[in-house]
Amino acid sequence: MLGESFYAACPDLGEELRRLHLEVVELVNHDSPTPLDEILPAVADADIIVVGVERITSQVIDHAPNLKIILKHGAGYDNIDVAYAGKKGIRVAYAGHANAGSVAELTMGLMLAAARGIVTSNIRLVDNRWMLYMGDMLEGATLGVIGFGAIGKRVGRYAQAFGMEVLASDPFVTPENAASAGAALMPMETLLRRSDFVTVHVPATRDNLGLIDGAALAMMKRTAILINTSRGEVVDEDALIEALKTGVIKGAALDVFSSEPPRPEIVSLPNVVATPHIGGSSLGGAQALCRASVENVKRFLNGEELHNRL
Repeated sequence: MLGESFYAACPDLGEELRRLHLEVVELVNHDSPTPLDEILPAVADADIIVVGVERITSQVIDHAPNLKIILKHGAGYDNIDVAYAGKKGIRVAYAGHANAGSVAELTMGLMLAAARGIVTSNIRLVDNRWMLYMGDMLEGATLGVIGFGAIGKRVGRYAQAFGMEVLASDPFVTPENAASAGAALMPMETLLRRSDFVTVHVPATRDNLGLIDGAALAMMKRTAILINTSRGEVVDEDALIEALKTGVIKGAALDVFSSEPPRPEIVSLPNVVATPHIGGSSLGGAQALCRASVENVKRFLNGEELHNRL
């Protein structure tokens, strides 16, 4: 169950799976979740589900009595009821960080766009208005990375190439590990106060929901820019809107939202740069996800341990 763009980037995915002597039912939608009334009959006889953004709920799982494994065609697995699958003895795995580079590159693009007013300047020029935008440089600025995993570390490395100082906050990373990647590890509160740009790269776990709330935003510099390419739920969107309207922070660059498509109220703000959840939507990133998904199917069929099993 994949969106049309991801399927087009790797059109041989179905054929690759058929070469493994599998009967394949393909559900390809126009880059939006497949309706439940199409999902249920498609999974009725499934032993394996490879899923993109569709929600694999307890209802879907119960409708697939032969189901043995669910593979997320991506890194974020919050659309799968992992706990319920585990109770039913169904294994769940994801494609790891095969598209980490794709997300990290978009993060840097959003950072530059917000700092230099690229979108605003383009709109003005198309509207035949020649107006200079006095933006901010990345060189010499401080970047705070919340979540210093595969994506966060890549962003930090790219930022260092721009001459930025990199700070990191992650309870699962040691100071030595952060230092080896060129970053200084510190509590999130300290990072927020010191950073000119803050980028978020954490999963939407229960502990991370609303992680960037009104109190966190108030700790940031008034000149700071927030970038989020992880999950919309980790930012309190109402608090962010208020902070952007009242000048608590300077701006935001967002690829993810609490509801998608997002509310017009946030994407229409003049100090917001927004994209429609395209972090992983690159040809190279999509193809890497396909290879990772096929590899996990092969490992399952061969009785081997799955990569990135939950």
